[in-house]
Amino acid sequence: MKDPKSAVMPHSVERRFGVEIVQADHDTGDTVLTMNLDDLLDPVTGTRSLGPAALLLDGSGGLNNHLIRPPDMWSLTSELSMDLDRTAMTGDGEVVASARSISRDPR
Repeated sequence: MKDPKSAVMPHSVERRFGVEIVQADHDTGDTVLTMNLDDLLDPVTGTRSLGPAALLLDGSGGLNNHLIRPPDMWSLTSELSMDLDRTAMTGDGEVVASARSISRDPR
């Protein structure tokens, strides 16, 4: 497995939200990304903002699609829908998203 940081250079959005690539396997497409929500607080309520977690999940799936695409093809994407439960947020604010391919284009 190559160094995950060499898979794709993070764009300004990932840097802005502190998304880190932990795993990016070029052979299997498996990806793991993390980000910390501790500093992302709702200015009115003071609670952690969960919206950026969608960015993390989308980033993990998008990187997975990018890694497993045939070399001469563009990657495809899909719509993302999430249901968030604030009561599930306990402990520190780190969240993790992972993606794994169930199949790939044989070309």
